[in-house]
Amino acid sequence: MGPRPRMTLERRYEALSWRGKLSEVAIARKLGVARRTIQCLFKKYEETGSAADKKGMGRKRLTTQREDRMLIRKSLYNRRATSRQLAEEIQKMTGKQLSTTTVKTRLLEAGLKSCRATRKPLLTAQNRKRRLLWARAHKTWTVQQWRTVMFTDESRFSLVSDKPVHVRRRRGERFNKDCIAPTMKQGGGGLMV
Repeated sequence: MGPRPRMTLERRYEALSWRGKLSEVAIARKLGVARRTIQCLFKKYEETGSAADKKGMGRKRLTTQREDRMLIRKSLYNRRATSRQLAEEIQKMTGKQLSTTTVKTRLLEAGLKSCRATRKPLLTAQNRKRRLLWARAHKTWTVQQWRTVMFTDESRFSLVSDKPVHVRRRRGERFNKDCIAPTMKQGGGGLMV
């Protein structure tokens, strides 16, 4: 089981306000924490006169703000780069060895989440123009006219892998051209039945 979340400063002062009025056990029950937590809080308050944590508690950050910006810039330049590839690039530039977890954490802090790329047919400008003309020409068709059209069902068997592509993107960038994996007819090698 992981560590319990730390008590907020407000809850610490709430516990201190009950000091002398309630027992340590009663305060601990009321706040839903261990009795030892309350004991340590009271001891710390007697020694320092404050319930706040000491400045600089916790592990020091491994990367600087400049390195974080570098990492974000590299990720946005190549959205398909893996955490390992980004860590290697940063190591080449700064000499610091970062874990893939650190890289993921920094990118998540910047709002860059690893997601599957949106799959979308690869359309040229000419294809888009033709599709738009076709849609405009047929937008006034009646149900009777559409019933004369024969729709067919097809099954596709790939001869090559259709592995999902992962990209790093921010919220709302789903259809950004850098976050899309274009698909081709027959997938670059397939059989239609």
